[in-house]
Amino acid sequence: MPSEKNFFPITFSFNDAVRLVDNLIGAKGYYSFNIEKTRLVYFPFWFFNFSAFTETDSGKNKAHKEIAAGSKGFDELGNDFSEKFPEQFRNSELTEFSDKPEADYKIKLKQSEYSSQEVKEMIQVKLASMFSVPKQNLVISSLKLVYLPKWFVTAIIDAKEYIFEVSLIKQEILNPGIPVRNHCRRKNNAPLL
Repeated sequence: MPSEKNFFPITFSFNDAVRLVDNLIGAKGYYSFNIEKTRLVYFPFWFFNFSAFTETDSGKNKAHKEIAAGSKGFDELGNDFSEKFPEQFRNSELTEFSDKPEADYKIKLKQSEYSSQEVKEMIQVKLASMFSVPKQNLVISSLKLVYLPKWFVTAIIDAKEYIFEVSLIKQEILNPGIPVRNHCRRKNNAPLL
């Protein structure tokens, strides 16, 4: 178990997650369904600041020109950047991290698979490609691992199991793909009478 204060607090409860799923299923025309179980899973996510620059050599002197700088988040599992969350993190009052997951819920912790040095190198390669600069022209600072919680809500709809992933950060269902029930579909967009 990580020892630093790096668990994002639960700001969207079990009941909130179930209510979101209930509303989605009802909006798709299903009125007979069961919520079977819920799980709270913490995923590794990395915050960092960066600066990218170009370098010109004019004889004796080297000149650096910053071309981009800011904060980003790196989703380790998705191996991609997140633009939205670092901004929300910076501007949010909910930045008090705890040193352990919420005790009231049964949780699963997805450990980070990489060291901070490995993540830093992955980030540098991705940013170098993004800004078309050599890897050494990127400075990564304030790299911090945090664990972000997501609810997984399992529902049985018409004898078929669906697992909904609910982001506690965005407070929305990340995979809302269930079909509209047949009696709710309209042919050729005909108006409902």
